[in-house]
Amino acid sequence: MLGIPNTVLEMSYNMLSQDNMKRRNTILLLIIIITTQIPRANAGIINPIRRTEITIDLGGGINTDTQITYPSIGDGPYPIVLLVPGGGLTDMDEYIPAGATETGEPAAPMKQMAEYLSERGFMVLRYNKRGTTRNATMADYSVYSKATVETFKADAETALDVLKNHPDADQSDVTVIGHSESSLIVARMAEDDPSITKVVMLGGAARDYLDIKYTQLVELRIEFVKSVLDMDDDGLVSITEAIDGMAPYERGILPKSSILMGTGNETQWIPTWDPDSDGYMNITGEFQPVLERLHSILSNPSYPGYNQTQAHVSWGATMDKIGSLESSILILQGEGDWQTPPIEAILLEQALCDADHRDHTLYMYHGLSHFFYPTDGWQSAMGPIEPYVLRDLYLWLVSPMRTMDQVVEATEVNTGAIQSLEEKVDSEIESVNQSLVDSISEIEDELNKKGGTDYMIPVMTVILVLIIVTARKRRENQ
Repeated sequence: MLGIPNTVLEMSYNMLSQDNMKRRNTILLLIIIITTQIPRANAGIINPIRRTEITIDLGGGINTDTQITYPSIGDGPYPIVLLVPGGGLTDMDEYIPAGATETGEPAAPMKQMAEYLSERGFMVLRYNKRGTTRNATMADYSVYSKATVETFKADAETALDVLKNHPDADQSDVTVIGHSESSLIVARMAEDDPSITKVVMLGGAARDYLDIKYTQLVELRIEFVKSVLDMDDDGLVSITEAIDGMAPYERGILPKSSILMGTGNETQWIPTWDPDSDGYMNITGEFQPVLERLHSILSNPSYPGYNQTQAHVSWGATMDKIGSLESSILILQGEGDWQTPPIEAILLEQALCDADHRDHTLYMYHGLSHFFYPTDGWQSAMGPIEPYVLRDLYLWLVSPMRTMDQVVEATEVNTGAIQSLEEKVDSEIESVNQSLVDSISEIEDELNKKGGTDYMIPVMTVILVLIIVTARKRRENQ
């Protein structure tokens, strides 16, 4: 209630109950003072982030808007992070409208990530994809539709140059972060730019583009129909099974509207899925062939996105290149991601291990989607990134032993110190041994002169014991 402490309200009630006009007026004045001070106190809260809006030239007369965020307190240089927007029509925030999220509220994963890191000491730049503007709005279709992954890579490199040349940028600590399609871009940026020290791939892709699309368009959809819709496991899906099974999945891997349609008061198959009109969709005989035809269209020159597909294909498989990167690599993957399935992250990890890559980490998150929001594995499940994913990202970035070069250097220093210490100990022991040998010789001469040979055995025994004890103590003290 207006932020007024309960104790003040209780005092007001007790005093007013005495029907004392003077006290009532005093209490009312007190309440007015407290409530008028609340906005003034809140107005003094410091925003932990500073923002700079700039427009960058992408070449060919095309510009795009960017935002740089960095800590509001303190001075640079700051470690720098470039966020590269993912595939499809998206902006610098990877904005998701309220109607598409699980929360019913808009989400902006890239903005969320940028602000999280900037609150913790990083300078972060993010930018709108060419042809788009804020809130994932199409600004120029002709610019957007002609772009390929090669174009988007060049744009990301331009944005990175702007960030690296900022007067408060630490050019020795450069991170590029890509999500989904842009995970391919950041890996290839690091291949060409040795100044990039860290690469982060969220929902990264390992295999050739067409192989990934076959898994996404064909294999996983067949698995969904078998495991979710075919309730009696007979290889056929009835209208009833489809209606009941699809109910929770309008934003899933196979939306209800893509296979069923309303006819009057009835729901029927879209004819594509039941060509013989027997009321059932045969999974292997009717469903799978259509999916495979859809996949084949990607390689057809008449397909509107043919140029984009061919650009992807020309890049080959990321897992064949990633092992040669000098950058440290972090892979973040949701186990419930069907856009870039977990097998992609596993294959990237295997390729890095096979190449003896010096510094890489894979975090696999149970129950998270392509957007790192909770899912059952079949829903797109879009929303804000789970906080613990951002925490893991931050902790990885600031790890003091980020590069294996530091580990090797520290190991070499320690090894040298240990070897030096061992040599010193051995020298000291040798010196003690020589001193004791000289003493023994002197004692032998003295005993021989005095005819005390009977005492030689016990004396020598005592001396040998002293040698052993002294040597052990010297080694322990070192």
